[in-house]
Amino acid sequence: MANACPPAQLQNRRDPPLLQRVRNEEGLLNLPTTKKQRDKHKTVGNAVILNCYICRKYLKKDGSTDYRTTQFWFAKCRMPLCNKDRRGEGGGRPMSCVQEHTCTDDEDLACNDICTPNKKFPRALQVSLWPRRSGRGKSGNNWVV
Repeated sequence: MANACPPAQLQNRRDPPLLQRVRNEEGLLNLPTTKKQRDKHKTVGNAVILNCYICRKYLKKDGSTDYRTTQFWFAKCRMPLCNKDRRGEGGGRPMSCVQEHTCTDDEDLACNDICTPNKKFPRALQVSLWPRRSGRGKSGNNWVV
């Protein structure tokens, strides 16, 4: 990558956190309980989740978009991001989602004032980290020339 990002540093306890839990329109962290949850005597519903925006950049092995759910968003712009460090996953990701969001020059991935959580990721920016394999060297293939 052309843009060199500084390595992840420990955050000072006085600094505000980079990630916050996702909240719904009413400001709640959890959804209302379902009938099944109430029947099991649960008092808290499922967590509010969104799909990580940076994870949509990296394609799965079959070439489809990778939708990974997360309970966190970036505190400043509210872009949904993974709290889990996914470096090395999926063919070798170079940075975590938080690092990529804070260190990139790309307008679609960078931290802006406001992010729409369900925004579609641009297909032109998606990359596959999986090496392309050729089937020509395998026996049993009848290639017509």
